[in-house]
Amino acid sequence: SPLLIGVVREKTVRDSIAAIRNSEYRGATGIDLHLSCMEESERTVENLRKIVQACRLPILALSYNQTYEYAPFTTDEETRIELLLRFVEAGGAAIDLQGYTYDLPSKDAFREEFSHLGYSFIRDLPKEVVVDEKVIQRQMELIDRVHHAGAEVLISTHPWVPMNCEQVVDLALFLEKRNPDVIKIVTPCYNDEQLAESFKTMLTLKKEVKTK
Repeated sequence: SPLLIGVVREKTVRDSIAAIRNSEYRGATGIDLHLSCMEESERTVENLRKIVQACRLPILALSYNQTYEYAPFTTDEETRIELLLRFVEAGGAAIDLQGYTYDLPSKDAFREEFSHLGYSFIRDLPKEVVVDEKVIQRQMELIDRVHHAGAEVLISTHPWVPMNCEQVVDLALFLEKRNPDVIKIVTPCYNDEQLAESFKTMLTLKKEVKTK
């Protein structure tokens, strides 16, 4: 059955715990905790452990590139990933590993030097999709590290271009090779035909892709 997720974007530990409690009361079955929205002084392992221990639900930590005010969260990739690892050390259930991790240019545009490769999903140059084998290897090493620490990994991509069933399935199978626990692909739908294609895609994914 679908999960009902409470999205927590707060500056402090106290406000984060309060938001989680409200989500629990309203029937949430899991929590998204946006670490980049928290004040820097609040993002210690000790403080993050307080949040984890105060919550009866599994928490997925996100370190997206936005602050509480939706301004850019400007930091290098190593610092951003270290924040996620801090959450894992605090006992968190899972982290959101963005598709462009360790390759920031891919966040805003597909790297055209790889556009000649024959993958169906790169036809319209999607964002947040990395095919550079060196970057993929670093991502896989990070996933292994998180698994070794006892947490799970959701790998997420927001291509920002419509994709047909074949393209999404091919992308999911491509991401699956990195050994994540969950795959998240968000594509836009602009008309009825694309909506119908998305329903077809969701049914096909259940048959063709083993990963959740």
